[in-house]
Amino acid sequence: HTAQTQLALRRQLAPQYAAPPPPAGGRYFSGAQIANGLTSLQQALLDDAEPELFDADFIKQADVEAVRERLAGRIIAATAVTSSQDRVLILGKERDVRVNGSDADYPRVRNLIVKGRFFDSSDVRLRSKVALVTDKLAVKLYGSPQNAAGQTLKLFGQRFAVIGSFRERVESFGQTEVAADTVLIPISVLKYFAPVERVDPMYVQVRSPRDVEAVTLSVR
Repeated sequence: HTAQTQLALRRQLAPQYAAPPPPAGGRYFSGAQIANGLTSLQQALLDDAEPELFDADFIKQADVEAVRERLAGRIIAATAVTSSQDRVLILGKERDVRVNGSDADYPRVRNLIVKGRFFDSSDVRLRSKVALVTDKLAVKLYGSPQNAAGQTLKLFGQRFAVIGSFRERVESFGQTEVAADTVLIPISVLKYFAPVERVDPMYVQVRSPRDVEAVTLSVR
C-alpha cells in the first residue's frame, strides 16, 4: 500500500521533540529539532515571559491551512496541536491534566486507537464542547475506557461531553504531546482558553518517503 511518512514540525526559540515510535508501514521524521532542548531555567523564563515577545515564533493555525492548500498533492493530511492545562477532580483530589486541542485529522495522522468516536470536522467548525480522554485517565475517572463515552467533564469552568477515549498505538511514555492524563478537545474550542495561539507540534503525513525532504523545506 502507499508508504506513509510523517513529519512533526515545531517552530520555537529552542524546541525539543522526541518522535514517537512509527506506525506500521511508515516512519516519523522530526524537523526543527534541537537535541538538548530547554533547561528548566530557560523554560521558566519562557513561561513567565510576556506572550507578545514570543508570539511570532510559533506556528499558527493559518500556517497549517496554508500547508494543506499548498502541498495538497504531496501530503495525505496535516494536523495541528495546541496545548493548555487545567485541574480536574481525580480519585478525590484535584490534579493537573494536559488539555490538547486538535482537529478531525489528528487520530489518523497520529495513528490513535479510539474507543467511542473522535470529534469530526463539524465539531471543530461548530466549536462543540466535546472531549476524549486517554485510556489511563478514563480508568481513573470512570473505571475503564469503555465507560468514558457518555460522561461529562468540567474543563475551564465549562461542561464537556465525553465522547470517547484514546491511546497511542505504540506507547511513547510521555515523550510526545500525549501524557498519561490528557484530554483532547477541538482546537477551535481550546483557542478561547489559551492566551497565545501556538501550534506545537504540527504533524504532516506525506504520501511517499521520497517527498520528506521537499515537504520539510516547503513547510519551513
